[in-house]
Amino acid sequence: MASLRQPRQRRPQGPSSFSEPQTQVQAAETDRGISRRHSVIETTGTVPPTSRNSSTSDTPHQHKIGQHRRSSIRTTTTQHRGSPLGPLSSPGFPDSLYHASEFMIGVGMVILQPSTGRVVLVQDTNTGRWFLPKGRKDVGESLEQAALREAYEESGYRAEFLPLYILTNAPSPPALRSQVPTRNTEPIYLSTHQWVRPRWPQAPECNGGEYLTFWFAGQIPEDAVREENTGMPDEVTYVSHLLDLQTAVQRLGGAGFEANIVARTHELWRADAAYEKQVQEMLLMIAQEDAEAELRARNGEAKRNGQPTLSS
Repeated sequence: MASLRQPRQRRPQGPSSFSEPQTQVQAAETDRGISRRHSVIETTGTVPPTSRNSSTSDTPHQHKIGQHRRSSIRTTTTQHRGSPLGPLSSPGFPDSLYHASEFMIGVGMVILQPSTGRVVLVQDTNTGRWFLPKGRKDVGESLEQAALREAYEESGYRAEFLPLYILTNAPSPPALRSQVPTRNTEPIYLSTHQWVRPRWPQAPECNGGEYLTFWFAGQIPEDAVREENTGMPDEVTYVSHLLDLQTAVQRLGGAGFEANIVARTHELWRADAAYEKQVQEMLLMIAQEDAEAELRARNGEAKRNGQPTLSS
C-alpha cells in the first residue's frame, strides 16, 4: 500500500447504534485537594446553558462512527476562556505560558477487562472516594511509563495499553501512514485542573498552577489477579474493583471529568469491532480501485502500442 496515490478522504461511516450513559456535571468538586474546573454535559448535541443547575435528557441517543451525535461539553467558569472546540471538549483557552513551578504533568488510565466489559475503579476505604488510577509523572519518566506505573500502584493490576481507533492529531511514523484509520494507544483525553494553594515554601509568590493529566486506555486479561500493597505509603487504603459501566459511572458521581472519560473510552472500545470491519471494507475497496486504475493504465498503453487489451 506504500505506492498508493494521494490519500482519499475516507472514514468509516458508522456501525450499528449504541447508547452511552447520560451524565450531569456537578457544580464543583475537589480531587486530592486540587480544585476542578467542571463541565456541564448535555445530550442534545447543542451548546448547553451556563446554569450550574442544568440537567440532561434521559433519552438515549444513537451514535454512528464518524458521524457521532456526541455529548456537548462546556466548562462553566467565572471567566470565559475561549470558543467551543467540539462536542467532546471544553472550550479552548488563550495561549498561555507556565513556569515549571506552576504546572504539574500527570497521567491516568481507564482499565478495561475486554472479556467482561468491566472497568477498574479504585476506592479509598478511608474516605469512601471512588476514582480512576492516576498520578504525577516522575522526573525522566515518559507519559506511557507513568501511566502503566500509576495503574499498577493504585489498582494492583498489571495493565497493558488498549489499542483503539482514537481520532488523534498525533501523526503516525511515515512508514505506517495509510489512507485509513489505524488503532493507536495515544491519550484519549487531556484534562486540566487548577490548584490554588502554594506548593513551594521557597517560592511563596507561587499561588497555584495548572495540573495537566493525560488519560490512556488500558486492559487486563480475564484471569488477571490483583496484587496487594503495590501503592505508596499514603495509598495503603486503596482497593480496586471491577465494575460494569453503569455502576462505574455511578460510583464516579455520574458526572465530572472521570465519569465522562470512562464513558467515552468504553464507547470507543464497544465500537472497535465495527470500526475494524469498516476499515477492512475500506482497504478492500481501495485495493479494488487501485487494481482497476492499473488495468486502465495498462490497457491505455496497450491501445497506443496496437496490442490487445486485458479484461477486468
